[in-house]
Amino acid sequence: MRIERSPENSKFMANVPLAPYTTIGVGGQARCLARVSSTTEIISAMQWAEEHKLPVFILGGGSNVVFSDRGYPGMVLLPTLRGVVMKHSGSQLLFSVGAGEVWDAFVLYSVRSKLGGLECLSGIPGTVGAAPVQNIGAYGHDVASVIHTVRVIDRTTMKIEDHDAEWCEFSYRSSRFKREPDRYIITNVTFALHPNQAPQITYTDLQDWFDERPQLGPPTLDTVRQAVLDVRISKGMVYDENNVYSHGCGSFFVNPTLSGDDFKRVIEGAKNLSNPVEEDRIPAHPAGDGVVKVSAAWLIEAAGFKRGTRYESTNIGLNPYHALAIINYGGGAARQIVEFMTEIQDAVKKQFGVDLTPEPSFIGFKENAKEK
Repeated sequence: MRIERSPENSKFMANVPLAPYTTIGVGGQARCLARVSSTTEIISAMQWAEEHKLPVFILGGGSNVVFSDRGYPGMVLLPTLRGVVMKHSGSQLLFSVGAGEVWDAFVLYSVRSKLGGLECLSGIPGTVGAAPVQNIGAYGHDVASVIHTVRVIDRTTMKIEDHDAEWCEFSYRSSRFKREPDRYIITNVTFALHPNQAPQITYTDLQDWFDERPQLGPPTLDTVRQAVLDVRISKGMVYDENNVYSHGCGSFFVNPTLSGDDFKRVIEGAKNLSNPVEEDRIPAHPAGDGVVKVSAAWLIEAAGFKRGTRYESTNIGLNPYHALAIINYGGGAARQIVEFMTEIQDAVKKQFGVDLTPEPSFIGFKENAKEK
């Protein structure tokens, strides 16, 4: 397709390789890419795409997406809306943040400002606008707990709307935005944070970090952030272009939440391993409403995929420090990622009867993310 005229006021490029825009570093070309820094530019770009009958994909920081080797046959829209505005609301402070702000930069800002609520979400890659989509979380905390409102553009009407957290229908690593990926464009997120809120440490990794440093005393917002970053870096879970072990999508699979009967199948599968594992040794915990959350990383390793496992003779494999992360060691292809993912899913299903759900979005693939 020949591009006759680009959207007004946007930074527009045609035939753009997508791999450099993702942390896993794969993907062919987008027919076009538009950087947009205001709601006016977003609406203009969307109208332009409609005139040219092009599909549109909204890209944040590229840390939770796998583009097909064929690329994307439409427009990739890259919102870069900036700005942080604060106002008081009772005992809390409301921060209205542009969707294009870097997530971890805002977390750092909140910690330095002695505002509790985000410290355990340090080191997660991506943008503020992407955070509600996945309901990002780590170490027992998720972003839904501090979201006050989300401002969006409804793609069906091109109108700007404000919605509260309840409307967003947040759940474990999901939201209305993830379930309706082609409906809304997030332009702004407002967070409710509390001054001098004491941090809460519940995960063993963080508790161990503090136990090894008794001189630090009780956890503070600053030290919790440092603990989270140290633990994540040790597992290659903080993106660094110079650290190949971080060239992935973070946690590639969601920790499954299982009914009692489904968990019984996991128990049976564990007993049938070559080195049997008893129920009390399975990393799992109650998650309310009679369900149990099980470690996906443990399921993967128990099914035979140890940390550092490569997919056949390719440069796609598991992180050597964390079995939950599929990474690109360099020169890997999206097709290989999908094949390796499927191999892991099939093995876990066969051994434990559990369907592992991937966290990233797969864009430009045929049905079920299988290239044919």
